[in-house]
Amino acid sequence: MENRHNKNCSAPICMQQDYNKVVWCAGEEVCGCRPLTELQKKQLRINKEFGKGRFQDSSWTGSELVKTSL
Repeated sequence: MENRHNKNCSAPICMQQDYNKVVWCAGEEVCGCRPLTELQKKQLRINKEFGKGRFQDSSWTGSELVKTSL
């Protein structure tokens, strides 16, 4: 059975998929799956700082984001 959220999610890292090797870049969309995970919260913080010009051309795999302290 296909997951409806995943079918409609255009975020590079979707919480409904194996995202460990997927690359996500600052400024890209964050999965809207709720409740928010720590990984999604990190992405939102990065995007906020990216909007202020504090991150440039930064990218992480899902597993790197999990390990990163932000």
